[in-house]
Amino acid sequence: RLAGDLVLQGVVGEEVGDHEAGTTAVLEAGFGADAAIVCEPSGQAGTLPASVPVTPGLLWFSVSLEGKTAHSGLRGMTVHPTLEGDALGVNTVDKFWVVYQALRALEDDWARHNRHPLFPPGYFNLLPGVLRANPSGILVPFFLADELVVEYCVYHHPDRSNEEVMAEIESRVMDACRTDPWLREHPPVFEWKLLWPPYSLPDDAPLSATLVGAHTTAAGGQPPLTTGFMGVCDLTWMDRKGIGGLVYGPGVGYTAHAENEYVEIAQLVQSAKTYALTAIDWCGLADER
Repeated sequence: RLAGDLVLQGVVGEEVGDHEAGTTAVLEAGFGADAAIVCEPSGQAGTLPASVPVTPGLLWFSVSLEGKTAHSGLRGMTVHPTLEGDALGVNTVDKFWVVYQALRALEDDWARHNRHPLFPPGYFNLLPGVLRANPSGILVPFFLADELVVEYCVYHHPDRSNEEVMAEIESRVMDACRTDPWLREHPPVFEWKLLWPPYSLPDDAPLSATLVGAHTTAAGGQPPLTTGFMGVCDLTWMDRKGIGGLVYGPGVGYTAHAENEYVEIAQLVQSAKTYALTAIDWCGLADER
């Protein structure tokens, strides 16, 4: 029997960015702890789970562009400034490349200059994951598209605040748009939809040594790798309530949200042993005499 309490939380919300429906609601209801292990997948193929003390920041935003519709037969007249140009029509799909190239260049800058020892170079990124463009109220390509919305997912360096990164993204886009006559007069509109701050556990946190020791014992003397997490998790919101923790769990992160997701049996067994030994070391054993 453990001398302390071991609490298992199985919550909803995190996969869609709604921590308030899950982890935060549970913590506010009084179900807290001194430390936490989030059982997200932290292994790779053929490895044991890694100890993960740091996660990136995650942002979701949209950019909306305004154009001017015209008949498709007039495209040539609209794309050549020596002819009618934007006085006749503006296709938002063409204008989107100004935004895309600005953010793609920022992504390259991050890969060169914005590195972290626990993440591979180039990890921090800006993904244009959803793109919608069309003539107003119709989905046929016989008119210039005068509406466009692109949705971006951003993973950023854990040492940077969401606010700092948001300002940099908007600045890069607006600087690029000022070089385009149409976008200079019709600037893009940003909407920030999800702001998930990064998380870092201090190097000297007691839980880190406890989990590393438990893993090493369970693995026959092999200490775990220490890496950054490929996504975000609820440790961010536990930290807001004064609970520090780590990610450690079975599963191959590279297969998440992909075909043929799987969990290696060796990782599952290793994780179960590590969780048990961590709980024994952290909570102590009750005197049952």
